[in-house]
Amino acid sequence: MPDSLAVSLPAPIAIMSFNRPGMLERVLASLKAQTLPVAEQRVHLFQDAARNRSGGMTRATEDEIAACISVFRRHFPDGVVHEAPHNLGIALNFDRAERFFFETLNAELGIFFEDDMVLSPHYLDALEKLSAFALAEERVGYVAAYGQHHASPEEHGRLRRRIMPMGHNWGFALTRRQWKRQREIVEGYLHFVRDCEYRYRPHEEIRAYFARFGVTTTQTSQDTAKEIASAVLGTARLMCFPAYGSYIGDVGEHYTPALYKALDFGRTVLFEHAPDGFDFPTTQELTTMIEATRAQLSDPARSNGVKLTSERLPADLFVDTLYRGLLDRQPDLAGFHSFTDALEKKALQPVDVVRSIVGSAEFSRSYAQRSPSGRTAGRQPSEEKPRTMARELQQRLFGEDIYAGFAPTLRKDLQGWNSHHPALTREITARRPRIVIDVGVWKGASTIHMAKHMQALGLDGAVIAVDTFLGSPEHWNRDRPDRIFEDLGLKHGWPSLYWQFLSNVVAEGVSSLVLPVPQTSENAAVILQRLGLRAGMVHIDAAHEYEPVLRDARMYWDLLEPGGLLIGDDHPWPGVARAARDFAAEVGQPLRVEEPKWMIEKA
Repeated sequence: MPDSLAVSLPAPIAIMSFNRPGMLERVLASLKAQTLPVAEQRVHLFQDAARNRSGGMTRATEDEIAACISVFRRHFPDGVVHEAPHNLGIALNFDRAERFFFETLNAELGIFFEDDMVLSPHYLDALEKLSAFALAEERVGYVAAYGQHHASPEEHGRLRRRIMPMGHNWGFALTRRQWKRQREIVEGYLHFVRDCEYRYRPHEEIRAYFARFGVTTTQTSQDTAKEIASAVLGTARLMCFPAYGSYIGDVGEHYTPALYKALDFGRTVLFEHAPDGFDFPTTQELTTMIEATRAQLSDPARSNGVKLTSERLPADLFVDTLYRGLLDRQPDLAGFHSFTDALEKKALQPVDVVRSIVGSAEFSRSYAQRSPSGRTAGRQPSEEKPRTMARELQQRLFGEDIYAGFAPTLRKDLQGWNSHHPALTREITARRPRIVIDVGVWKGASTIHMAKHMQALGLDGAVIAVDTFLGSPEHWNRDRPDRIFEDLGLKHGWPSLYWQFLSNVVAEGVSSLVLPVPQTSENAAVILQRLGLRAGMVHIDAAHEYEPVLRDARMYWDLLEPGGLLIGDDHPWPGVARAARDFAAEVGQPLRVEEPKWMIEKA
């Protein structure tokens, strides 16, 4: 197929958005920076809503929805916003976008981006060449240009013309021809999600539906439905080898920070050269690709979420054996239930449980006492630890080692937003602060990220994490249909967020640097002032409203040493942006913005 084949672009571009304005900001900025010009009228934001049909809140807030729309209008003032009347979920939000493009606009091709992939400046250039092939080749329905995320720049260069089967439905172009012919299969899937929240979809019924097409899988996503439809219809989904897109969705419907890290998405290096054409498959090569994909979907030994029949140790026996073998005791009820539940739900793998127990302070003491060097006659092994700033601060704050005897009983859950923003590690590298204060930490993703970077730099310092660990008023609304109340993890009426935080810190190996202060931001500021602490960097992320953001900025500014840096999060929120602007004027220092972060340096 000649590379010069023209495609009927400009095709309409859909941006699928829900509640991640910070990520959306990065995606839109990269879309604006394309080497191919993007007419703003082509770009459509399909914004899902915070409230469901009955008026209850989902996992989004009205402020988050407003922030997403604000970010879009700032980048594409002449773009088109399609606000959902109520929360649709990702499957139905995609469905309305596809219907609008292919029925209302009668487009031959539509381009679809979610709010979690940053584009190379050459992404649309590559996608245009791929789309030309898709429109000309009857058996090609989907194309994408995000490429092999784990390949090296050298591999991208060497294989820059290679075409391969497409994996995830990310940053793709879809032909109207393909959309129409897969409608019956996809509509059968949408039947299951129309009358419920997407995350509460009937998984077993969907799996049974997929089984009718000869596919046995645990996956029930709308992407899986479309992948199956393509295979059943004998059509191909193709992408190029070089990476022109970088996936940043470490938190969302299907990914957690741990899974994101395990799959090496954070190490993607974008291919920096413009595409000079691709070696598109011949008719026979395309047939081979289609048959291979169909065979993989039909194979019950397929690795991606497929049910495998194998003998395995029951979760309860496995956990009990680990406790008795590694800790020389029977498991406590909290640990036993947390680990067995996580194993049965596949939230943790057996190796994760082993690492969690082996990484605990209890195991370290138990191992030392049982080792030959620790059983010297009449003498216990020394537990003397080297003096560090973090340990000294811990003694001043608590008078004890708060991690002593603590073994993680909750699976690692590094849920967070904007926690790995490059400004955090860049400023730590440049300033090498001894004390960092993180205000509003939720489950600790940003705290742990900064602590690990300080650890990598060999800094003798501490990250002080300030949070009540009690949740927000919205968490305590038991009438909400999305059951968000359950996220508190109440035990005898008390939230488990603090224990989740500690479990995450220990699991990530940064307990020697992290000090939680379970207080309101106001109380914590008073406590830290009384200790005479001064921080080289403060990160505030506790509120989205004007008054509390301004109050936190003022209080923690006083805790900054001269030359220190105040970093705030969530700048796309109007209240946050106003507070940052007003505080910068108040202290007479310039405001620097790297969305969604904002920064003010203390003179």
